[in-house]
Amino acid sequence: MNYYNRHLGDYYKKAARLSMLEHGAYTLLIDSCYDRERFPTESDAMEWAWASTESEIEAVKFILKRFFTLEDGVYYNSRIQDEIDLVNYKSIKNKSTAEEREQARADNRPFDTKLSENRLRGYLNDPSTDKHESFTRGLRLHKDATRFATYPIPNTQDPIPNSIKTTSPEPQATPDANTVMVIPTISFETKGEVFNITEPMIAEWQETYPLMAVEQELKRAVQWARDNRGKRKTLKGMRRYLGSWLSRKHDQGYSNEKNIRQTNSSGKLSGAERTRRARDELRRKESEGSGINPV
Repeated sequence: MNYYNRHLGDYYKKAARLSMLEHGAYTLLIDSCYDRERFPTESDAMEWAWASTESEIEAVKFILKRFFTLEDGVYYNSRIQDEIDLVNYKSIKNKSTAEEREQARADNRPFDTKLSENRLRGYLNDPSTDKHESFTRGLRLHKDATRFATYPIPNTQDPIPNSIKTTSPEPQATPDANTVMVIPTISFETKGEVFNITEPMIAEWQETYPLMAVEQELKRAVQWARDNRGKRKTLKGMRRYLGSWLSRKHDQGYSNEKNIRQTNSSGKLSGAERTRRARDELRRKESEGSGINPV
């Protein structure tokens, strides 16, 4: 463990009367137990606390006798063991959640809490799992203990139901001779799935938006999808997404009437139109004075 909660109130309630040397010995032993996730023999304790002088050795012995329990030559501390078990349980729980989230993303389906719990039960039911005894003890200390007690851990190490495994994936985009570019879908990272943008599609969109450089705008959409992995679309929804992209960009850049109208809502000339007319009038007067026809 690289981190643990140091509860100052609990510590000083039991160790407030220790000397400075004893505080140091106790702190070093606590840190070492959390770091190694195991408990020391007497010789281990001396090494972990770097005890060399007679007073340091006596301080370590006092701490072992006062705050640890000797069992089969090893000095245990129940509070430290409970904290380690809780951390290990939370770790395996987070691992189960992360695995289910990645699987849901790969299968293009919503995250399912029940499937995540099934994964966790699979780990709890598998004695070969690393630190199995520790995180099963941690479960009993965690608030999840009551909820998990309401139903048994399944006798299977496979947490994914067959109904999920046999679900047919989205069809892959097949190569097309008319393909101009491809755009990655939400399943690109796991399946290499892409959507083919073909020449007929571009021609159709170009006819719909004659003022727009459709192919260049599609390249921007492709780059956006490459840069935003978490916001990519499904294969089935990609054409609709591209159509919406082009429509939105067209409206922003080519059909915004507020930018081209000459009057405002009250019927008066807009500020931009007054500026343009004033500039044209100034150019006309300057050209008349110089004898040059205005352009």
